[in-house]
Amino acid sequence: MDGMTRNRVAHSILSRRLRLGAFRLAEASCVATMQRKSRWPPNCRAEALRLALRPDIRVHAEQVVRVVFVLELDQLRIVVAIGGTQPLLALSHCGRKTAADAIRVSKRPVAFTHTGSAAVADHPRNRTDEELRAVADKGGVSGIYFMPYLCDGRQPTSADIIRHLEHMIDVAGEDHISIGTDGNISAQLLDQAYKDAFAKTTRERKAAGIAAPGETEDGYLFASDLNMPRRFEVLAGMLIERGHSARRIEKILGGNLMRLFGETWKA
Repeated sequence: MDGMTRNRVAHSILSRRLRLGAFRLAEASCVATMQRKSRWPPNCRAEALRLALRPDIRVHAEQVVRVVFVLELDQLRIVVAIGGTQPLLALSHCGRKTAADAIRVSKRPVAFTHTGSAAVADHPRNRTDEELRAVADKGGVSGIYFMPYLCDGRQPTSADIIRHLEHMIDVAGEDHISIGTDGNISAQLLDQAYKDAFAKTTRERKAAGIAAPGETEDGYLFASDLNMPRRFEVLAGMLIERGHSARRIEKILGGNLMRLFGETWKA
C-alpha cells in the first residue's frame, strides 16, 4: 500500500469514526450502505462496477476500511448498549466483499433484512448461497423482499416469493429465513396517478445513476397477487398448501426476527 493510499484509508477511517460517534443512542439497526453512490463501504451496485471496470490495485486498502468499519460498529453496539439496546448490523445494500468482511469480523449476528436468492435470480441485490449460509452460521437472518429484483425487473408475484423462499430455506435452514418486504404495510392503490409517479421516480433514479440494474417503469415494489391487508395470511395459506409446517411458517413470518432482535438488542 503506497503512501497516498494509506492517507486516503486513514482519512476514511477517521471521518467515519466521527460519524459513527454521532449516532443517536436510540438507533436499533445500522444499514451499512445504501443504494446511492458511495466511496465506501461499497454498495452492491458500486462494487459490481468496480469489479468489472477497475483492477484490484486498491482491494487491500478497501478491505482495511471495511473491516475497521465493522469493528467500529461492534464498538458502537457496546456504547449504545449503555442506553439500553444494541443495534443490528444490516447488510442488505452492501457489495459482496463488504458483506463478507462484515460477517467474518462482526462479533454478533448480522442480517440481510431484505434480499433474494442470487441462485434463483442473478442480481447484485440478491445474495449467493455462500452468503446466506454465512449469515446463518453467524446466527443471523435473511429476509425476502417483495421486489422486482426477484424476477428480472417485472412486478413480482407470490410464486416468485415462494420460489426464492424455498430455495433460501434449503440453503440456510428454516431458522434463518424471514419475510422482509421492503415495502408498505397497507395495500397500494394501483391507479394511474401511482403509475405515473412511479414511472417518473424510476426515470429520475436512472438519470441520477442510483437505480439498481433492471429497474423498469412497471416493476412495482409489491407482489401483484398479495396487494391486500391480509397478504401474510394469504401467503401462509399458500405455504401450507405446499406442505410447509405451521411451525416453519411461524418462524418465517416473524419468529426468526423476534429471536434475532431479542439476541441483538439485549442490554
